[in-house]
Formats: sequence, C-alpha cells, structure tokens
Amino acid sequence: MASNAGRAPRRYTHEEKVALVTEIDRRHRAGEGPLRLIANQLGTTDTSYLNWRRAGIEPQANPQRPPVRRVFSQAERDALLTEVERLRELGDTVEDACRSLGFSDKTYRAWRAKARFPMRPVELITSLVPVLPRAMTVAPVPESHPLTLVAPGGYRIEGLTTESAVALLRALA
Repeated sequence: MASNAGRAPRRYTHEEKVALVTEIDRRHRAGEGPLRLIANQLGTTDTSYLNWRRAGIEPQANPQRPPVRRVFSQAERDALLTEVERLRELGDTVEDACRSLGFSDKTYRAWRAKARFPMRPVELITSLVPVLPRAMTVAPVPESHPLTLVAPGGYRIEGLTTESAVALLRALA
C-alpha cells in the first residue's frame, strides 16, 4: 500500500464523489472484487468510499454512461460509402442517407476524404448535356481567354477554345 506521508490528501468535488461512489458500488455489486481493490483501481481508498456513504452520498440510480463509439472496419466503411452514394442517386441528401444508415454526415465526409475512389463514379461524366445547339455557330474565343469545362463529378478540363469545347460536348452527347 502506497504511503501518502508528506502529501496533502486529495480533495474531491461533490460530483467526483458521487461518480466514484456510483462506480465502486456498481463494480462491487457485479462481483468484480472487494471494496479496497475496486477503490484502489479507481484512484481512491475504501475508507474514503465508506466515509462518503456515511456522509449521505448515494450512488446515482441511472448513471450517465458515455455512448459506446462504434468502430467500422474498412470493408464496412466502403460498403456504407457506396450505399450513401446509391441513396443520393435516389434523391436523398447526404444527411438523410447517413442518418438512415446509423452514422453522421460528419463521419461520412471524413471517410470520403480518406477514400481511395472519387466523389462520384466516372460514368456520371457522360451525363453532360450540350449547351449549344448543333447548328449554332460560335465566335472564336481569343487565345488569351481559354474556356474551362467543369463536369458534374468535379473534373475540370481547362484551356479549351470554343471549337474544342463544342467538339467535346458533341462527342459526349
């Protein structure tokens, strides 16, 4: 047993006392060992526990336990990311899709940032719609002002002339 000689005794707040009494009482009732051992594991003494109980400190009836944090494997994460994308294609928002699958959109965004595949499947680039009618003639853009085409998936094609942009859009149509 460690000696406290020369040290001031530890002062506990009322909330700390209630929490310790609750946990010591719970562990003792569960048969996890004698009071002295349990109290020492929690950083106090069985004498303090007994004094607090004599002073009228009762264990909480329903102690607040922190929520259990679920840990997902990489395979589960990949499957959930794919499922969120499927639900988004059906019209759900990211928040609604994540909530229905049991995790937060913040978690989704963190997983997505670490994921090895792009935000949207590459096939969605083929969903580009030509902006100009085929018969329309367009004045050329000066070389000092090249065009940039941004696809729905976030892909960018920069440095296009008007003719090359029209040709690209026609090829994708």
